[in-house]
Amino acid sequence: MKRNIFLFAFISTLLMGCSKDDGASSLDRNTALITVKDEAGASIPLTVIYAFSDFSWQTNAQKTDFAEWTKTTDEKGLTHFDNLNDDLLVQFNTLMSQNPMMPESKFKFREGVFHFVILHKKKPFTTTVVFEKGEQRKFVITLK
Repeated sequence: MKRNIFLFAFISTLLMGCSKDDGASSLDRNTALITVKDEAGASIPLTVIYAFSDFSWQTNAQKTDFAEWTKTTDEKGLTHFDNLNDDLLVQFNTLMSQNPMMPESKFKFREGVFHFVILHKKKPFTTTVVFEKGEQRKFVITLK
């Protein structure tokens, strides 16, 4: 229980303390160009997509309320996420390295891993994508 309270307080502090100037350079940012389709191949417009870095995905129990980025597809079922980054993980690792008395995290965070979630038919549909630093990826999410 104490660990959960500490983790929540830590993440809250990180989120409130971040500014656009902090963190990774533009070369470290990733871009995802996403098309959402149904099984028949038809585009699905106005679909909300939640995106998480692996750090926020694991520490927030995979809840869409804590998504770092949210976008809605256009009338063609397209959207893009730019500025995907691991800033929170970098800050967490910095804090951990500066405080050797901190207990080791039970999580194994992966840099460059992002989770995209669509709530479809009242259930989460998750796609996980691995990026190289600064990479732009184009992919289709097919909902069943």
